[in-house]
Amino acid sequence: MPTLKEDCIYFVDGGYFQAKFNTDRQQMELWTYEGNSGRVIMRTGFEIDGQGQLHDRIFDFETQEQCILAWGSYRLEDLVEVGMEESLS
Repeated sequence: MPTLKEDCIYFVDGGYFQAKFNTDRQQMELWTYEGNSGRVIMRTGFEIDGQGQLHDRIFDFETQEQCILAWGSYRLEDLVEVGMEESLS
């Protein structure tokens, strides 16, 4: 299973996401980079399960909380690492 590099930017599903390490959970997460969430409007990033499945993290405006969707369409293998310049173009 591929590993993510902290602060690197990855492209998947039409959006750019930056890898961040969550010290509370002791695992990597992906967060929307520069507001480019791809094809899911309220997506703030992805949670990554132990099998490398990416689960959409969305912001629920009603409850003001982050929600994780149970299903996942993408895997770590689907991510393409890109440079910062490419993600801003």
